[in-house]
Amino acid sequence: MTVPAPLPATERARLAALRRYAILDSAPDPVLDRITCFAARQFNMPIAVISLVDENRQWFQATCGLDATETGRDVAFCAHAILDTDVFVVPDAHCDPRFAANPLVTGPPHVRFYAGAQLVNPQGHALGTLCVIDTEARHDFSEDDKAALSDLAAMVADHIDMRYTAGDVLKEVESRVQAENSLAIAARQLELFFEYAPVPVAVFDTEMRYLAASRNWCESFNLDSGAVIGRSHKEVMPHIPDAWSDQYARCLKGESFDIDEDKLPKPDGGFHWVRRQIRPWRDRHGTIGGLIVSSRS
Repeated sequence: MTVPAPLPATERARLAALRRYAILDSAPDPVLDRITCFAARQFNMPIAVISLVDENRQWFQATCGLDATETGRDVAFCAHAILDTDVFVVPDAHCDPRFAANPLVTGPPHVRFYAGAQLVNPQGHALGTLCVIDTEARHDFSEDDKAALSDLAAMVADHIDMRYTAGDVLKEVESRVQAENSLAIAARQLELFFEYAPVPVAVFDTEMRYLAASRNWCESFNLDSGAVIGRSHKEVMPHIPDAWSDQYARCLKGESFDIDEDKLPKPDGGFHWVRRQIRPWRDRHGTIGGLIVSSRS
């Protein structure tokens, strides 16, 4: 019979942390897709998965070599892996009483070897794992292999925290902006928030004039925080691509954008890659009052 993993001692807090990211059942993430495929190549495994362990299931944020999108938590190897701060390794599932009768072993995808490293967020909660799987038993997964898998898992966890925390920031800004009925929101109401916002974020009116800009935003783009309010985005950053202006115009009509990779020209030549999120904000009457933009290198 299958032996389900016990629940972590901090299960309630762990689940709350996972759900705050609002990542479950989200769209594919190209960055995580690439890391997953790299892991499969790096360890010469037919399958690699980023698995997030929910209350009753494990949901796959990214997969390589596997068509499934989720399984029950009761049969999940990853439910065992989140209990162990070390990389959890099963050299031969046929010889392990916890997994020998597991339907993922006796049937597709015919798991025989498993190694999973925890995805730990900054608060110390294991959200899931980055795991690699083989259909053949393997006894050669070394300490160096464990260290490399842990490093990749840390990259995944960092990406999740940065990208999806940025989404939380935008929601927070939007909710605060919507609570105001005046363009004066740039002054005192959001002053502390923008001082300590964890990502670069700015608020614009319908003419793309700055209403507010976080300290992170100004530092990222070498702007004088005291000199941007009331000025147009194009005036402050004349080197932004025309495609961005088109996106802003469409967003002011109600669209939203999540751009994973985009080129931003530098004023002195060259460019750097940025990730951007753009949302319209609305006043209490439901009218679009401008945009909220988050940008991260």
